[in-house]
Amino acid sequence: SPYFTDTLGWACLISNRFEDAIRELKKALYLKDAANRSGCAWQRTRLARSLWAAGQKQEALDEAAQALALAPRDSSVWWEAAGFYARSGHRDDSIHAIHTAIDRGFIDVRALEMNPEFDGLRQDPGYQYAIERAGRACAKLLDLVAEVEAEARAEAPRVGPGAGGGVDDEASFELALEEVVPGE
Repeated sequence: SPYFTDTLGWACLISNRFEDAIRELKKALYLKDAANRSGCAWQRTRLARSLWAAGQKQEALDEAAQALALAPRDSSVWWEAAGFYARSGHRDDSIHAIHTAIDRGFIDVRALEMNPEFDGLRQDPGYQYAIERAGRACAKLLDLVAEVEAEARAEAPRVGPGAGGGVDDEASFELALEEVVPGE
């Protein structure tokens, strides 16, 4: 299974068994379905980390570039690349990857703030701006969620088993939410 092999490779990496990590992560990449471009790209970011740790710097950078070329619209791949670049001392590439991840939909401010790979970037204006951008995007999403929930709660008294029963009727709320946001 590529997932077991990937986990084994990751465990080897964090145990500083870099050559074993590279072998297992390459095997996992080989086992992955090539049609799963995002999965293969994400796998390549893990492989890049292992190669870098093993001193294979240029091959690591090549793997990171291949990952981004494979899934250029995937925010999680850009996020992984940002961590790799930060860890490998490529500050500008890391900041660029963070901003691109945000452009692609990444809004996890806590992950940005807590990831130790970004410790060396904390004072960088580009990093600080990324935190602001992600925070604004997250707030915007929360506002949208609140708006949809309010609209669904307003619909709740008109539909479902508790029709006329008020917004506290959870079954009515769920049915109203389905009307407001079909397929959710």
